Amino acid sequence: MISKKEIINSLEKLKINKNDIVMMHGDANVSSQLKGKNLNNKLKSTFELIIKYLKPNGTLIVPTFTTSFTKTKRFNMTKSKSEIGIFSERFRNIKGVKRSFHPIFSFGVIGKNQKSFLNTNMEDCFGEGTFFDLLYKKNAKIICFGCGFNEITFTLFVEQYLKVNYRYFKYFKGIKTFRNKEFKTNVRYFVRDLNRKTDLNLFLLKDRMIKKNKIKTTAIGRIAIHSVKTKDYFYEIRKLLKLNKYGLIEERFNNK
Repeated sequence: MISKKEIINSLEKLKINKNDIVMMHGDANVSSQLKGKNLNNKLKSTFELIIKYLKPNGTLIVPTFTTSFTKTKRFNMTKSKSEIGIFSERFRNIKGVKRSFHPIFSFGVIGKNQKSFLNTNMEDCFGEGTFFDLLYKKNAKIICFGCGFNEITFTLFVEQYLKVNYRYFKYFKGIKTFRNKEFKTNVRYFVRDLNRKTDLNLFLLKDRMIKKNKIKTTAIGRIAIHSVKTKDYFYEIRKLLKLNKYGLIEERFNNK
């Protein structure tokens, strides 16, 4: 078992400050190590600790993605559950958290910069003016809270910006619902070419960033957590892709 203080200590070791914008990819296994009656309460305690730690000027962001929109063509900002796990879904229901109105890549947000992030471009996934673009411009800190490096969705923003040749634009039309009002939407998504080996493999990127001290690492109990700045992440991907245009994906193993 771990204590609440260990979670706070881990944030300090990752150099997270009270005025930071933090985007957190998380796994419930970290919170499961806390003392408590059930996982739901442990997750609630975890989020409350982090939110309090970031006050008064910080912002906490957690993905609440619903990629099923590409098939169902429907997204309800209030009722559509996050499809990336209990960690994300529990955060979505924390008091004070508001969700962005993007039908595929929505986020839960709480803190000083909440309004700015909720007013981003919702008709594109990763382009100019989107949630990911603002994460870059604000040089937010991305935390892998017990999950793998491959979970960093910000990678797709960088791939779109750099116009990698193994993705292409596709549009998805559908209906978004908020407070019983329906809105038509047509969202641009930089999707993978499924005829190629485009699954992310970020070993080379992670190794480069560790060697350059661009990743902060610690552990909570038995589970490792990492932190990286969005601008460092962007620049290191750009450098890597100049050396190997397939440096982020499985296809590089066929292009030595």
